[in-house]
Amino acid sequence: MLTSDTLREKRRYFIVGAFVIGGRAHPPDVISQLFVAGPLLLLYEGSIWSVRYVEKKAAAEAAQGRCCSAKPAE
Repeated sequence: MLTSDTLREKRRYFIVGAFVIGGRAHPPDVISQLFVAGPLLLLYEGSIWSVRYVEKKAAAEAAQGRCCSAKPAE
């Protein structure tokens, strides 16, 4: 299972990968690469924020004792 820390550690590899995808999907000019890589980077950052939110929520529920002991699906 991925954590927000893992996603943050792998961010630099994703940035390179996003620009490679942008270069392969469109002609190799910088503007086209930015138009493809930009939304991919925004989605990646959004996933980091959403995972962080879920982690904080789960930690708060566990601290209050409301959370069940079942692990999330892998």
